[in-house]
Amino acid sequence: QREPEAVLASLAVKSGQVINWLGGLVMEGERGGVRVEDTEAVGRELDRYRALLQQLEGRKFQMEEIVATATDLHPGSEEVVNQINILKAEWKETQQKLLGRKTELTAMLEHSDNLDSKGREVSDWLGKLERQLAGATVGRTRDILLAQIREVNQVMRELQKYSHHVTLFTQMCHRLVSIYSKDLTDGIQHLAGELSGRYSGLTSSCTARAKSLQAALESLNMFDRELAEFLAWLGEVETSVERLDGDGSPTLARLRDLQGEVRDRDGQFCSLANRGKEQIVVAGESDIVLGSKVGELGRRWSILQNMIMGIQDKLDREGEHLREKMENMRQWLDKKAMEMNRLKVGDSLGTIRKQKEEHIAFRENIQMRRGEIETTMGEGVRQNMEGVVQMEEDWLRVLAVTESWSRELDLAESGARQLDDTLTVLDRKVCKVETEQAGWSLPPSLDTVEGEREELDQAVSALHQLEEEVLQAKLVSDSAPSVSQAAHQKLVTIERRLTELQEAARSRREQLAGLEMVPDPASQQFLASSVPAGWERCLTQDCVPYFSCHDSETTQWDHPEFVQLIETIAAMNTVKFSAYRLALKLRKIQQKLCLDLLDIASAVVCFDSHGLTAEKHDLTICVPEMVTILTSIYETLYQCEPEDITVSVCVDLALNWILNVFDSQRQGFTRVLSFKLGLVLLCRGPLLEKYSVMFQLAAGGESANLDQRRLGLLLYDLVMVPRYLGEVAQFGGSNIEPSVRSCMSVGVKEPRASLDCDMFVKWLQDEPQSLVWLPVLHRLASAETATHDVKCRICRVDPIV
Repeated sequence: QREPEAVLASLAVKSGQVINWLGGLVMEGERGGVRVEDTEAVGRELDRYRALLQQLEGRKFQMEEIVATATDLHPGSEEVVNQINILKAEWKETQQKLLGRKTELTAMLEHSDNLDSKGREVSDWLGKLERQLAGATVGRTRDILLAQIREVNQVMRELQKYSHHVTLFTQMCHRLVSIYSKDLTDGIQHLAGELSGRYSGLTSSCTARAKSLQAALESLNMFDRELAEFLAWLGEVETSVERLDGDGSPTLARLRDLQGEVRDRDGQFCSLANRGKEQIVVAGESDIVLGSKVGELGRRWSILQNMIMGIQDKLDREGEHLREKMENMRQWLDKKAMEMNRLKVGDSLGTIRKQKEEHIAFRENIQMRRGEIETTMGEGVRQNMEGVVQMEEDWLRVLAVTESWSRELDLAESGARQLDDTLTVLDRKVCKVETEQAGWSLPPSLDTVEGEREELDQAVSALHQLEEEVLQAKLVSDSAPSVSQAAHQKLVTIERRLTELQEAARSRREQLAGLEMVPDPASQQFLASSVPAGWERCLTQDCVPYFSCHDSETTQWDHPEFVQLIETIAAMNTVKFSAYRLALKLRKIQQKLCLDLLDIASAVVCFDSHGLTAEKHDLTICVPEMVTILTSIYETLYQCEPEDITVSVCVDLALNWILNVFDSQRQGFTRVLSFKLGLVLLCRGPLLEKYSVMFQLAAGGESANLDQRRLGLLLYDLVMVPRYLGEVAQFGGSNIEPSVRSCMSVGVKEPRASLDCDMFVKWLQDEPQSLVWLPVLHRLASAETATHDVKCRICRVDPIV
């Protein structure tokens, strides 16, 4: 039994050796790729694989021997069967790899051979065309260029015809690279790129040579066209020069144009002559036509130059005479221009007329030489002579100066005549006014003052008209070139007489003013102008004003502007707090009545000056007396603030305010104390001063005490203000008894019989409910001009006003 096991182990060793030899055989076959484009290398590789297959066949008996031995000893052993299967599989796999590689190399050998033959064919064809184009030059004659163009076209056609061979070869290379990607194919890629590049380069070279040859041929054709065009132009110029030479008086300007044209063509002539000579040298004596054309070109060009020089000499001789003639004329024109510039307008009408006659003769002389001068200038322009432009400017300047002098004389004559006529008319008018003023030497009469005033107004109006006419005459005299001494003296005399008349009229107006009657303000006549258009101010029998609207045919107690004021303050009813609401309304009324411009002290002085003293407070004051006092107040304010005060309107609005508050029934009178309080409440000034003045008005003096009756009258008048503005309910109503008791009880428990000014002011400083609106009014007025030394966080204004 040990002997079969030893044989089995020996069999396994031999089987492993065979497997290892097969692996080494495969590794030897795959040791490296082969260069596909190298036919010899592919053949050597194919021979090597054939040798490897022969080695495999030579060792086949060894494999069969191992299989037979193992089968005989252990025919049913699973281990033996597995080992035999492994050995057979390895043997078969190795044989298939070697046979597959041998088949691939056989096909590769054929492909490599085809590639080599096709590559040599394409390379030889490209080499032939490259040699054909190499070193080729551009011909200088038309025959050579045409032959070269035909040759290049043949090459281009052959390139297009053979291009598919290059394409097929390139496709073959790409296919071999794709098939034999495991082997070395960089040589195939290099070969394909090289031949494609040579083909592209050959195509580009052929195209470039075709363009250069075509350009050279086009240059020859262009030369022929330019030569033909130049000869045609030369014929035209020769005709023009012959015509100019045949003309009896050739113009220098036309000659200059021809010379410029020939000079511009000189470069083209030189180019054509040089190029023609070069072509004759290249073509030799074979091109007889070209030689004759080039010779004719040079000969005719020389003849043309000689003809132009002859005409130039002729014009130079003629131009000298014309130049001398033009110089004489320029000197004559300069002399005449200087004579004209020295002329000045005469200072009298006779002198001016004499100057006009002389100037007419001068202009006739100018017109006589006009034809000669213009003909000479035309000849100079035709021959393009120097100085013609200057001569023309001198001629036009003489004509312009002549025309200007003519107009100046016409204006001077017209102005002198107009001034004489104007002075004559003015003298006649001044004499008429002097005759009318002869009666002003007598003193005016009171009975005829109105008529004399109308006559004086008419005379003053006539004097104003005369003053304007004298001023106009003076302007005419100042603007005139010259004015005669007599006319100037006459104008001065008229101005002096007019001044004397104006002084006499002023003196007469002062005499009449001394007899004028100043209307009494109490008549209210001056207030008729306070109403706007369409309204009329009327009076009742008690002299109470009312207002009639002619448009609507209605009447009303309130002034039209006061109605607008009430409508404006009605918008303030939206203010929440009653004290501020009433104060805002009073502030609006105060500003409208312009009482914010009246200080309390001035108001008190005005009251006293009109006799409204303390003992008259219980008396009544009628409307005419109110108008008189209000007129005095507002006329005083008008002297200080004329731009803010309209006396008639302010008087009517203030009277309207007093009557609405204290005489709503329009009886035509109110108490003196009520009238004073109505104005003092709206005056400007410190609040404590206003409290003191109110106390003095009610008590009858600064040292007097205020009893309950007079305090009640004062508070009753003050309550009328919120009552009129519809705010009385918020300030205790019309009942003044609580306010009287509160004031009399200041500092004590029981009401006293009377109190002094300090107690009254102290009570008001506590701001009682019935009068709290008064200090609020003052605070509003102060806040309008207050400034705060801080910066606004929104608009950055500093200080805040």
